[in-house]
Amino acid sequence: MGETTTVVLVAERDSEWQSWMDQLCSTGADVRILAQRPAESASAFAARVRAEMQHETVVDEAVLVGGLACDPEVLAARALVVRALTSRMPFAGRLHLDGTPRTRLAMEALAQIVSDQLQASGVEVVSERAPAARPMALPLAA
Repeated sequence: MGETTTVVLVAERDSEWQSWMDQLCSTGADVRILAQRPAESASAFAARVRAEMQHETVVDEAVLVGGLACDPEVLAARALVVRALTSRMPFAGRLHLDGTPRTRLAMEALAQIVSDQLQASGVEVVSERAPAARPMALPLAA
């Protein structure tokens, strides 16, 4: 019996994370979702993610989906979230960074910086959009 893959999905407020959830849940992995609460600041959300990650042993894959905001507080919070997620990938892993059309460029820049920093760690960092949702098959007529 193989080990279960652990995946963490971190969703900022106003992010488009549903497609990621659908795709990750279809893989059979153990998926943990951490979503920013409506009144939660970016820094408080990052602190909560960091605290939650202290309870995880190993994370095989993680996704950070950015919301609409892209101010200095949010950028600093994203860096803390990335650090918390990758700290649970001790030997290898994959970190996906995604954002809204408005914040995609910032997520791509963050992915490049983090990828350079983690080059020798075995953690792959990619900036990509969620896979397109597959339409559900219509039931056949009786």
